[in-house]
Amino acid sequence: MTYKINNFLLVSALSLFLVNCSLFGSHSKKESAEDTKAPAEGAAATSDQKTNATPDQGQAFGQKQLDQEVQVSAMMTKMDAENMNWTYTGDAGPKQWGAMKPTWQNCSKGNRQSPINLVWRKPSAEKPISFNYSASLWSLVDNGRTLQVNFSKNNKFLIDNREYELNEVHFHSPSEHKLSKRGFPMEVHLKHSTPEGDVAMVAIFIKEGSPLSSATEIWNRWPKQKGVQVPVPDALLNPADFLPARLSYYEYQGSLTSPPCTEGVRWVVLNTPLEMSMDQLTAFRKKYSSNNRPLQPINGRNVTNYP
Repeated sequence: MTYKINNFLLVSALSLFLVNCSLFGSHSKKESAEDTKAPAEGAAATSDQKTNATPDQGQAFGQKQLDQEVQVSAMMTKMDAENMNWTYTGDAGPKQWGAMKPTWQNCSKGNRQSPINLVWRKPSAEKPISFNYSASLWSLVDNGRTLQVNFSKNNKFLIDNREYELNEVHFHSPSEHKLSKRGFPMEVHLKHSTPEGDVAMVAIFIKEGSPLSSATEIWNRWPKQKGVQVPVPDALLNPADFLPARLSYYEYQGSLTSPPCTEGVRWVVLNTPLEMSMDQLTAFRKKYSSNNRPLQPINGRNVTNYP
């Protein structure tokens, strides 16, 4: 049984409103132009394949779509700032989340919460997963708890013949999940959803090693102001940069790892880590050094290891 993500209907309504506004504006501009004769106004790839955005028609349409999504996300970010004063430490930390709002009770009373300790088990029969990612338009927001990368549409994750759209990528340091009680310096979350609002989270562990070029690209553009979404119009980014070559994984049913701790989230945790340099990890920790939720009880859930 799955539950719908909070605010899905509101986001959809806002998106529809912005699209309608855009269409109306375009129609008005067309009529004005006729009257006055005035000119009218994303298979894995590496970071080396990022290209400069060009002002052709397809790029302009994609940028317009991303701008609309940025407006919706900015509205939601403002709502989050007004309604969600939770933290990872202190009096508003994880132990208090469930008592802070009635709609957050899952954080303390839910029995299918995330993250969890993933214990090695003999791999089950194969269940292939695939990622149809490409170099895409993106934007950044420092939401006060992590750095979040929002992508334009058309990046897909497929499992059990069901397709999920990539919404965002964000970072936790240290890792939230553990492998046989072993933690990692960082964990990357790729959040996906369906049009109905069902959520699939893909998690990738990060260990110290060689630099990850896409991380440098993102860190160098870190927004100066929290809660403000910053589009990146001059370079494309491929979310496949955050995927390891081997896609073996653990799968289980869990929750969001932050309030409202909504359950019914499909978790796919890849067990092959990526690498970031110590300088890259340190740069992130200077901003957010402990933005991870503690481990939650498994409570008899089925956790399957797929090769």
